[in-house]
Amino acid sequence: MGKYQCPPITEAVIAISFEHGLSDQEQKTISRKLSSFYETELHRVHKNVQLEFQQNSSTPKVSSIDQEIIRRANNAHDEIFLAAGSNIIISQLAIYKGWNYFFERFKRDWQITKGVIGYKKIARVGLRYINRLDIPLVDGIAEYEKYVNIYPKIPSVLQPPNSLNVMVQKSFPDHNADVVVNAASVPSPLPGYGAFLIDIDVG
Repeated sequence: MGKYQCPPITEAVIAISFEHGLSDQEQKTISRKLSSFYETELHRVHKNVQLEFQQNSSTPKVSSIDQEIIRRANNAHDEIFLAAGSNIIISQLAIYKGWNYFFERFKRDWQITKGVIGYKKIARVGLRYINRLDIPLVDGIAEYEKYVNIYPKIPSVLQPPNSLNVMVQKSFPDHNADVVVNAASVPSPLPGYGAFLIDIDVG
């Protein structure tokens, strides 16, 4: 397998979750102040419907909560800012330009966001990297174990598998953080290759 000219990162994400959600006005103000960096804007509404069944009644009590989601992106659609409920998300799609560039984007967007919302208690800060490794097929098989360290040990009767999926979760109390790693085989867009997705979430 040849060397990658750029890291095989399909998406990098920094997410901040607040204990209390952003108001619609706060989301709209943040979006407006970021408009010079993210030229396109998309509004969506996430509807959460709950049905509550009362004893001795065949008619459920219906309640719904609408959550507005504002998504901004640059003209290339590889740099994304998302405000949704109690979360803000800064995302970098491929081609990943390195940590320094990504972190400078985050600091800029965070300063603008903080200037709008003032003090809000943060519940979680998360960092996520999604990587896709393209692995050459040998006799129609992608030998993932030669390229990655996270994979299941499979008995011969199940070899070769049609697909693989592994999740590992580990807590680090000294750092007040959890790490979740998902590793799975996925189709590769390259002819003659298989692909392995490694999704690392720290927060």
